[in-house]
Amino acid sequence: MTAGTLENPVSGGATRHSVLNAGGEFTYIGGVEVYQDPGSGTIVQLLHEERDLSSGSSFWSELHLGIVNEAAGTVTDLGAIIRPQVTYAEADSAGRGHDIGGSLGTIINDGGTDYFYLHYVDLLWVSGQIRRTSLSVARAPVSAVIAAAQKGTVTTWSKYHNGVWVQPGLGGASADIDVGRPTQHPNVVRSDALNTYLMATPHQNAVSSWQEMALSASSDAITWAPRVPLFRDPGRRNMYPTIVGTADTHPDLPLRSFWLYYIQVVDGEGWSTTKLLRRKAVCTSGLAAEGVNLKRYFNGTDHWVSTVSPPSDYSLEGSAWYLLSTVQSGTRALYSCQASWDQFVSTDPSCEGVTNAILNTEGWIHTSPPAEPNVAIYRCLRATGDHFVSQFSDCEGHINEFRLGYALT
Repeated sequence: MTAGTLENPVSGGATRHSVLNAGGEFTYIGGVEVYQDPGSGTIVQLLHEERDLSSGSSFWSELHLGIVNEAAGTVTDLGAIIRPQVTYAEADSAGRGHDIGGSLGTIINDGGTDYFYLHYVDLLWVSGQIRRTSLSVARAPVSAVIAAAQKGTVTTWSKYHNGVWVQPGLGGASADIDVGRPTQHPNVVRSDALNTYLMATPHQNAVSSWQEMALSASSDAITWAPRVPLFRDPGRRNMYPTIVGTADTHPDLPLRSFWLYYIQVVDGEGWSTTKLLRRKAVCTSGLAAEGVNLKRYFNGTDHWVSTVSPPSDYSLEGSAWYLLSTVQSGTRALYSCQASWDQFVSTDPSCEGVTNAILNTEGWIHTSPPAEPNVAIYRCLRATGDHFVSQFSDCEGHINEFRLGYALT
């Protein structure tokens, strides 16, 4: 457990809680979200528990619930609540590991009853084959969960399957509610300001399950919109995201603008150099469009074009162009990307290749000349491999790759 501030989440220190009543078959137990019942003060915690396969280095996992005793510094394992349909024995026989993940960040009222919605990844039998879901969801009444925890046990959880909540949490089948978009330890929260549920998750691509982070939205925490890429860091694993409200609101109540905390591990370095990082995200849909200044910088060797400040060794070359701060009819997004040392802007949300870094969304540019004063801008390439942006179609004597669009002036 940790105590701290948004600026320093561990300023109050970090304490390791002992897990009591854990089964001896589990080789690793990780604590996930905690929930404190406002009436009784009872604190429960989601537990991710792993069991090694008999050969190889993989594991099979399930989700338990624990009750926290802060004074004693302990978490008592109350029992399993979510277990994959494919049993440990079946997975072990097939040599098929499974990381179940798990996010207990959402309470939803349905028919007058408050439910915990728990998002996770299931392992199913499909036509005689073992298949992993991209995302599944189960639920249980909040009151029943707390009452059972106070008695030292767990209540029954139900998996969502074929449009209803009828499959048992322990070994039942489940629907894949985000087909084709695999998740890894997602975090799901409610934003009243946006009237939606938000999910942050590492987004699997052809290279890695962990490099890229994406955001999705849902009106019911079941049907999810296409994901929006937030960032990608080749050579690094970005894991365990947590959406946290800014200083303007409660941490559990994100507004349009919120922090995304996550941990990052450099490939090949292991856990010893793990970093806790955060990035600020802004959901711009529905906001009034404002101009954001797209500037060109140069350090004598390489250009940097962005609406945000560049590294310290770059000097301003030009700042006559403006993008829009939110999508409008007749516009498309510009993304800031990086390939090795070369930063460039692109209209491709994947930054033209999964080995390239996604830095941020710069803004939105018109695809045809708007009524306001504007100028066409082009993406240009120097012989050195350095990209830059110019309003001159000859790219100032360099290669014109394509027209990005029409920027306001």
